[in-house]
Amino acid sequence: MTEKNPKKYEYLKKYFGYASFRPGQEALIDAALDGRDVLGILPTGGGKSVCYQVPALMLPGFSVIISPLISLMQDQVSALRRRGIPAAMLSSSVAPGVRRAILDTVSEGKLKILYLSPERLGSPEFRTFAGRISCRQGPPFSMLCVDEAHCISQWGHEFRPAYRQIPDFETLLASHGCRPLRAAFTASAAPRVRAEIISYAGLMHPYIYAGGFDRPNLYFDVRRPADKRTELLKLVRHYAGYCGIVYCSTRKCTEDAARFLQAHHIPCAVYHAGMTTEDRYASQEAWLSGRIPVIAATSAFGMGIDKPDVRFVIHYQMPADPESYYQEAGRAGRDGQPADCILLFSMKDLKVSRLFIAGIRSPALRKQSEENLLYMQAYAAGTRCLRSVLLSYFGQHTGSFCGNCSVCLSRGTEGMKYPAGTEDPGLYRSLVGIRKRIADERGILPYKVMSDTALRGLAARRPLTLSEMAAVEGISLMQSIKYGADFLREIRASYGIFISGHVCDDGSI
Repeated sequence: MTEKNPKKYEYLKKYFGYASFRPGQEALIDAALDGRDVLGILPTGGGKSVCYQVPALMLPGFSVIISPLISLMQDQVSALRRRGIPAAMLSSSVAPGVRRAILDTVSEGKLKILYLSPERLGSPEFRTFAGRISCRQGPPFSMLCVDEAHCISQWGHEFRPAYRQIPDFETLLASHGCRPLRAAFTASAAPRVRAEIISYAGLMHPYIYAGGFDRPNLYFDVRRPADKRTELLKLVRHYAGYCGIVYCSTRKCTEDAARFLQAHHIPCAVYHAGMTTEDRYASQEAWLSGRIPVIAATSAFGMGIDKPDVRFVIHYQMPADPESYYQEAGRAGRDGQPADCILLFSMKDLKVSRLFIAGIRSPALRKQSEENLLYMQAYAAGTRCLRSVLLSYFGQHTGSFCGNCSVCLSRGTEGMKYPAGTEDPGLYRSLVGIRKRIADERGILPYKVMSDTALRGLAARRPLTLSEMAAVEGISLMQSIKYGADFLREIRASYGIFISGHVCDDGSI
């Protein structure tokens, strides 16, 4: 049987450093390349972006990706450019002159991927541009993709009405005889949310892939401490040296938690929507770079933050719905290594949620919010397998024993199962140091040089040439060429091969 779209493997390895696809990726990419609308629901760390970035590269013309946060778009565009992919973003943060230059670049066929906020999609400037380019010969508008598509449902009612304008934009394109491929991706969506995504993203008879929501590497725990502050301090001290997030429900609680940890000599950044853009950025960068290991934040923080080595997420208060909780807790362990997700629960959390629900005007939305809270009550009660309670919300039914939650293991304060060591722990630590130095010299974040998983692969396989290095999972050819020389010197030294000079492309000296 002939392999469908065989060039996809070439693109995957050349630009993303992988030799094979993760579950669901290949089927979604094949459906898109065959011209079928797609809805992909993959768990955090499942590689959603590859599912639309590979088709965007292979399809003619350009693709538009609708994304909710400026920081998320900036991160994605920076990563694509480092891989040699022509990409740009349009948002309120981009000056008018720069926006016009970017649209000119699209018109000239020099841009493959354009990220937009939902508000920018509906702006007169972009609507005029889209109508003009749809009416003439030029680079085709190949794909319209909604990333973090759960926001259509979660935020569309009140916070981001622009998501509900996507059908209007699609009507505009149709009036010019243009219908790009439609795609939507999210990490979590209950059946009700899937239906809303299909409707508002304009998907027609889409191919749907809903991967398993289970993250086996995550340990779930619910604690009911008499004093939450004391428990928080004990937990953060337990995870000393590891990166983590403390989620709080309010800005005041976020600041109080950060000050409390700081008063006990634990470096902790703070992040919430009430801070200035500059202060939020400074906090985020300090945490991403590893200068500050812990950040106390509201739900305004985290979407699109692709930091792979978060080893713990503590919820200081209970979120009002499983979708929010699983999205936030799922920011732990993106590298596939063990990580802990801990909820500190008190009856006061329920009272706060009920007060909020009582203030919702829409009867339908209020009813849905009450049902969501019932799920979280069942989770916080801690009488059933925590994983099974969460997964049942997403329509995934499992057994009553997962073996990796506080209910199933009753392991009390045993703590986190720390990541297993590599075949050469000393070499791994040296490679981490080299990565940090390279990142500091180039002014980028360490994990954008090499992921933890890639460094563990290097420490385990100990390649001797750039070609061998590029074969390690998670390392692209461009990464090996740009950063490989210093890593190879350290690896060769671990064999007792001490070298000097430069490493050539073929790995020779």
